[in-house]
Amino acid sequence: MDTGTILLIIVVGTSIWVFFDATSIGVKKGQVAGLANMGPGGWLIASLLLWIIAFPLYLAYRGKFKAANQKSS
Repeated sequence: MDTGTILLIIVVGTSIWVFFDATSIGVKKGQVAGLANMGPGGWLIASLLLWIIAFPLYLAYRGKFKAANQKSS
């Protein structure tokens, strides 16, 4: 496999993980302010199109999403 194929597999795989992880922790639009204000589908699209920005951003906000959903439960 060449480098491009490996990178594509990583981007698609982690983007799919972001979608399922966001769904499982209950991410919804309106839970946080700013650029990270997206639902699971938005995170999937952002991760696929702008992975180098969106994936680290999701990881940075993941704790805030979890905290917001624990308060509402």
